[in-house]
Amino acid sequence: MNSSWRHEPAARDNMLKVAIIGGGLAGSALAMAVRSAHHLDLTLVEQRAIAFDSGVTASAEAASVDAVADRRSSALSYSSQQLLQRFGVWPDIARWAAPIEQIAVSERGQFGQVALSSRECGVPALGYVIPNEVLGQGMLSQVARADAQRFRLRSPATLTQAQLTPEQRWVLQFDTSDGVVSDTFDLLVFADGGKAAELCSASLTEQSGAMFEQHRHDYAQVAIIANIRSRTGHERRAFERFIDEGAIALLPLAGDGDLWYSLVVTVNSERAQRINSLEDAAFIDEIQRLAGFEPGIFTAVKARQSYPLSLLDMPGQIGPACVVIGNAAHTLHPVAGQGFNLTLRDVGALANILTAREMQNADATAINAGLAAYGQARYADQRMLIEITDLLVELFMRPGSTRPAVEDDRPNRWLPVSVVSALRKSRRVGFAMLNTMPFARREFAEAAMGLWAPQAAPWQPRQRPRIEALAEENMPS
Repeated sequence: MNSSWRHEPAARDNMLKVAIIGGGLAGSALAMAVRSAHHLDLTLVEQRAIAFDSGVTASAEAASVDAVADRRSSALSYSSQQLLQRFGVWPDIARWAAPIEQIAVSERGQFGQVALSSRECGVPALGYVIPNEVLGQGMLSQVARADAQRFRLRSPATLTQAQLTPEQRWVLQFDTSDGVVSDTFDLLVFADGGKAAELCSASLTEQSGAMFEQHRHDYAQVAIIANIRSRTGHERRAFERFIDEGAIALLPLAGDGDLWYSLVVTVNSERAQRINSLEDAAFIDEIQRLAGFEPGIFTAVKARQSYPLSLLDMPGQIGPACVVIGNAAHTLHPVAGQGFNLTLRDVGALANILTAREMQNADATAINAGLAAYGQARYADQRMLIEITDLLVELFMRPGSTRPAVEDDRPNRWLPVSVVSALRKSRRVGFAMLNTMPFARREFAEAAMGLWAPQAAPWQPRQRPRIEALAEENMPS
């Protein structure tokens, strides 16, 4: 494959040259978000060979219909869907997205359930589940329709060297299928999981300090993911059930008669090893036992995978003329399903900075000031979601989590041990009470739809929006 999807003319003098390292969901989302900015000259760099087209391709068609059971998917909150609608990509991919119209949250073996519905909340759906391939291709297709003079792709290509000049411009060297290529950029965005950021940080030696330092906590848990078929279909319902030291989530998938769920089971490492060792028939029986029969009778399973779970947090995401987004900046436990939704909000805020009038003819001082503004705007949302997700793990998914917490149990970092213990004791009562209190249930629904986060972007007001206003708002592409 050619290393570029377009001719590569030199950038005009008044253009800001930006390199996005990583063409996965985070990098593709940012490229899509800034495509209308005429002062940006953008290069997207990806190690894999990306299939590029100006429309959602036949492979995407297969991803959600003929091969729905064989593909990985992402859960989008309602606010993320609205953001994709504003960026103009949603009409191209909506038919492959399964809307979540009902969510039931419960605890195995206990009375009480939190039931949420889109009708009660006044929105078309509480969220959407969409194949990753469709989502990524849809976003790249939007970039393909942009000005051919301002966007290019290097794929497959690997960043091998990086040097920051005294003028704070980055000189990069890539290994490509056409040989070694060098280029200079005003700004780098790392969206590749952190490898390129590590390389650039190392090139700065003593200047880097704690830049791009990752804090990691191992949860001693494993996520088992698969697609599982129900005999009666999902009816656009999602389920989350807490089980002993873990949880099981079932999210509806579009296609094939709406019979398939995306399954995520989180348990400790020893139990995960036992479940992973099961043949498909025994695996289905075990999932049925854990999930109960409300989601239906399971008949088939495909695409089984597993991976260890940890909290990854990068407090210093900004360096000289560079910034980190995506999983390298924050990798969350899947208990709340908010990892990619948080990344999309980061992308929206960064796009808001890069497309601003102040970035036209920007020098290094203006670029770094813009990145500092981005970091300040995103700090509260990132901190809040990281800590809330971590708290949910402490309350529901730790061994013996119904018992009082102790110091070596690593309770949530921002709550005292006594508070965590009290919350553990009261959580079951809270389930029952929450379902009898419409106002509280509504607040819970807004959090699930991504409407609680502190925002600093024009499409998400600083004050928390009410569901009715957001549902009725005209959001043109």
